[in-house]
Amino acid sequence: MKNNLIIQTDLTGLSLDLYHTIRIFDHTVSVTFENTYRETGTDTIQIIYQNDQAIALLIKNHKVVIKSCVHLDDLSYLHEDPHQQTKIMIRHALYHLLSRLYEKTSPYGILTGTRPVKLVRKNLLKYGIIQLEEILTSTYAMEKKTFQNLAKIAQITEDRLINDPKSISFYISIPYCPSRCHYCTFLSKVCNNSQELETYLEYLLEDIKWGIDISRRNHLNIRSIYIGGGTPTILSANQLEKLMKELSNVSNPGDTEFTVEAGRPDTITSEKLAIMKRYGANRISINPQTMDDDTLQKIGRNHRSKDIFIAFERARRAGFNNINMDFINGLPGENTTHVNKNLNVIKQLRPENVTVHSLAIKKGSTLYDKHYVNQLDFETLSDMNQAYQIELQALEMEPYYLYRQKNIVGNMDNYGLSTPGNESLYNINIIEEEQTILGFGAGGVTKIINKYEDTLTRIPNNKDISTYAVKLKQNHAKIESALNTSLGYDPL
Repeated sequence: MKNNLIIQTDLTGLSLDLYHTIRIFDHTVSVTFENTYRETGTDTIQIIYQNDQAIALLIKNHKVVIKSCVHLDDLSYLHEDPHQQTKIMIRHALYHLLSRLYEKTSPYGILTGTRPVKLVRKNLLKYGIIQLEEILTSTYAMEKKTFQNLAKIAQITEDRLINDPKSISFYISIPYCPSRCHYCTFLSKVCNNSQELETYLEYLLEDIKWGIDISRRNHLNIRSIYIGGGTPTILSANQLEKLMKELSNVSNPGDTEFTVEAGRPDTITSEKLAIMKRYGANRISINPQTMDDDTLQKIGRNHRSKDIFIAFERARRAGFNNINMDFINGLPGENTTHVNKNLNVIKQLRPENVTVHSLAIKKGSTLYDKHYVNQLDFETLSDMNQAYQIELQALEMEPYYLYRQKNIVGNMDNYGLSTPGNESLYNINIIEEEQTILGFGAGGVTKIINKYEDTLTRIPNNKDISTYAVKLKQNHAKIESALNTSLGYDPL
């Protein structure tokens, strides 16, 4: 395929759908859309819709070299309206043309949504596993092994979900890091200024105290607490103790899952770990991303692989028996050798949870600004991904949650594996969107689930830290109103 591709179609409103279908196969090609059919001097795909039939033609040197056709009635659909069914049919035709052109298929077919487990779980009861597999593998071109994996995770998820409207979670945002990773697009500010952190903490504690108060007034049960970032352990020991002490007021030992995303091993001290443990944290993340020192330097992380061993040993000594480790598949310059090195460390340290992310190049990241393109071929990326799954399951871990992102390398996914009984309730709920989550701090997002009306209300805190502080009370009013409605209270 050349670097330029022309898409010709007289259909309106389809450009984004067609573009995302092309991106499944190629992240480098430049796409131009035209609304007339004409001969060009470059590779051209014509999309034609007539008599409930979609036709996709690849034209090279004025000749049709690949043709893909599908009729509306040839496919079975889920719950889409007629307009959406037409879009699916057209994408289906284009997908099969591209799969012949690039000589490969995608594990997820034409699906690009971020929550495929939720899609499967919600439809299993309606269609049954046999019919749902047929629809997703034929109409949406999902690979059978992908569906089987999703169905397995959906069952684990369903068993762990809590559908009580009175059960909620807290998310606490610490949007600061000691350095910025080159792939990162999260809200995080490089900061080593203790006074700046102290000022932010004052507003955050005010926010949390309000959340605790409204939870108590409504007799809500806090089932999970997640302190994320950024890097929460950038806080000093005294600052961390203030935060943990406040949250311990709603943490019920033995019942509340309480996670601290320690993240960077160079910010983890024995003193901080003791504070976390003292105030009820029972799950932490220590995130290498990779165990290769050269790669760590390339991606902007200050720590080295040896720091992971030190932090992990400290966490075990502090009494943590549920530790997660994050790795990123497809980092610049890495291949199967690096994956094997990571797996050897996992086998040595034996964390209870491992999360494997596939690298996604997004706007706002250093890699995006530098026009980084992953040079690994699809087969190598797939082999790397498979190596994690095979070896981790051999360690008696099972996948329990999964999500996807746009611009993800190899059109793959991010997934978490766990030893039995150590699945993260918060991770499941943030992806499946079945439980209300109150978000505190700059960039924190409140998601209120109304089970009576089957709706989700999303209320984000401002990402700018100073604006977050100014709009705190305004957001509290919005959250309280939406929460009252979700609990069946009459609006004030």
